[in-house]
Amino acid sequence: MIERDRYHHGDLRGALVDAALELLEAEGSEAVTLRAVARAVGVSHAAPYHHFEDKASLEVAMTKQIRLDLAQTLSTVATASGGDSPDLAVAYVVWAIEHPQRFRMLNRAHSFVDNVTTTPAQPARGFAFDLLMDSMRVGQESGYFADNDPQDLALAAWAAVHGLATLLLDGRLTDGPPTVSEARRLAFSVTRVLGYGLLRR
Repeated sequence: MIERDRYHHGDLRGALVDAALELLEAEGSEAVTLRAVARAVGVSHAAPYHHFEDKASLEVAMTKQIRLDLAQTLSTVATASGGDSPDLAVAYVVWAIEHPQRFRMLNRAHSFVDNVTTTPAQPARGFAFDLLMDSMRVGQESGYFADNDPQDLALAAWAAVHGLATLLLDGRLTDGPPTVSEARRLAFSVTRVLGYGLLRR
């Protein structure tokens, strides 16, 4: 059931974003319209236009909320694990499997979010990448990771786990929709290979 408490407490904008995210997960991005969101919250069709000019501006707000939710998830894992990179990688993949539509929206966020950094030296990445890079620095300080640029190490790790999540959601690695247990198993496997490297020693 869509949460309406925020609306009743005077936060209509927040309630509309919450409703849009629930519609996104339940029915996909095509189902998310200002009219549908207004209906879900129980307000007039005109009410959302006081907060959002159009669907694109609603999607910007949705993407920002998704980033905050992912950040909170990864922060919790980082705190509990002491910043352990494999735990962060697994948490990222599991989050993607549990929230496939939100994950896909983040993948295409650059098409409608105007504040994403997209330069050759600093590709669009956000909190997940920054947290991974911090984890790499901690690993280097403890002598566990190689003394390479932590940005390069984090990019390799992010590419691996983000690619794995995408392959799972595209149905390329499992028979039928991927389960959380399958996602965990494959994420641990990928991070283990990434950690040991591919070269024979």
